[in-house]
Amino acid sequence: MDKVSLVKQCQSGDREAFGILYQTYFAPMREVVAYYIHNDDIEQDVLHDGFLIAYTSIGSLKNGAKIEAWLTSIMKNLSLQYLKDESSHISVPMSDTAIADNAITSADNARELTWEELDKIIDKLPEGYGKVFRLAVLDGLSHKEIAALLGIAPHSSS
Repeated sequence: MDKVSLVKQCQSGDREAFGILYQTYFAPMREVVAYYIHNDDIEQDVLHDGFLIAYTSIGSLKNGAKIEAWLTSIMKNLSLQYLKDESSHISVPMSDTAIADNAITSADNARELTWEELDKIIDKLPEGYGKVFRLAVLDGLSHKEIAALLGIAPHSSS
């Protein structure tokens, strides 16, 4: 079944068609959400909410051929909204701010990191710091853009 007719069936209220749509786009939409959200439980919540929005709003989709782009927009916007909402809840325990005893010796034995190692290191950062780091370093956003995206002051992200 092509995506245009699938969307039309969904718009007519066919639940089975929406189930097919869900199964078809679950994996790609999970990748979209996982790009922004690095917590499996939160990722599942955002995906669930995104598909609920899609289910209730699919009637507003005028061009069924653009279903994937439409779903991607929903998932991206929900992910960014979650990040923005969570940025106001950032707290860092004092124990997390201490410099590790082996930091100096580790610097002497420096080597290049793999992407997987870098990702694991970023995941160990407090959530807000990790978000800002990913947006600034990996996505190349300016601190002004990050501040607008997360709803924080520009100097907070820098």
